[in-house]
Amino acid sequence: MNIINRFSLFMDYVADMLSVDGCEGFIGRSRRTVYLLLILCLLGGIPMAMLGFAGPSTQFFDVLNGSRLVLTLILWMLYRFGRLPLSAVLTVQLLLSQLDISTEMIYSALYPSEYHLMLITGNLVLSAVILLGSVIAYMNILPYVLAAMSMLTYAVCMEMTANMPLQSFFPVFLICFLAISLLGNRLVHNFRRMERENVLMKDEERELLDMFRMNREQFRAYVRLAKRKGSQQEKVGEILNFMSAEQRHVLMEKVSAWMVMQKAGAETLERVFPELSASELEICRLILGGKKIREICAILAKSEGNITSQRTHIRRKLGIKPEENLKKVLMERMEQVIS
Repeated sequence: MNIINRFSLFMDYVADMLSVDGCEGFIGRSRRTVYLLLILCLLGGIPMAMLGFAGPSTQFFDVLNGSRLVLTLILWMLYRFGRLPLSAVLTVQLLLSQLDISTEMIYSALYPSEYHLMLITGNLVLSAVILLGSVIAYMNILPYVLAAMSMLTYAVCMEMTANMPLQSFFPVFLICFLAISLLGNRLVHNFRRMERENVLMKDEERELLDMFRMNREQFRAYVRLAKRKGSQQEKVGEILNFMSAEQRHVLMEKVSAWMVMQKAGAETLERVFPELSASELEICRLILGGKKIREICAILAKSEGNITSQRTHIRRKLGIKPEENLKKVLMERMEQVIS
């Protein structure tokens, strides 16, 4: 595990060294890592293939590998000197890699020897690796394009060779490539949604800290104090003593304003529902505020059974039938009395 972590840190370091466009965030780091791995594989694999240590070594494949090496170096130079952004370079590099693989597959289908048939299947595996790279790099449309190119190429090879094993494996490959594309699309969608939620949480945290005029470390200290064992009075006293005079003043103003709003709401509810107890009125207020049972339990520090029992008492006292929506009936009666 330590070896894997060290290798991951090394890859991040090298990717940062290669970075020139200032890609920030998780997506930027993922794309740099994918691009770095792709470059290392190409710069290591292409010379080995050209020297005859891996893959076919005919003149056609040597020309194809040489062209691939030159284009890879050109793209890297454009990225290295800031001529193209990482996203564009990575997209072009993945498309060119798939195009080279498709060209090799078509050429192998023209001469359907046993070795070339194996090469077609092997290149399809490389296509799957390229597709996974686009998914890990959080590309949105590119996985569908790469999957379509791979399957179209395989279908052409299948028709050209009329080979039964290739035909029998086509549905399996089609399902696998389609599944990778769909799952990759969901991954990108979910990550971007989480990213938006993270931004909202950070904004809310900033607003909260600004409202009480404190920094993050102070807020964490307050939370730790609140979690300590002891009476509520002791906790409140420790937290207030930890605050500066200005922060205590701001807190008191916010609490006072909140209590005024709570009192107004409680007085209205008590006027509309005089038959309910104070705890039942508080539950009604939370229900009208859109809170669910679990949220009410957390706010009032009561068990779910207790809240459910009190909701039953509320229905019975107000004559609300079990099939009726409690929140809807409460709102309707509030509107009737207030208006």
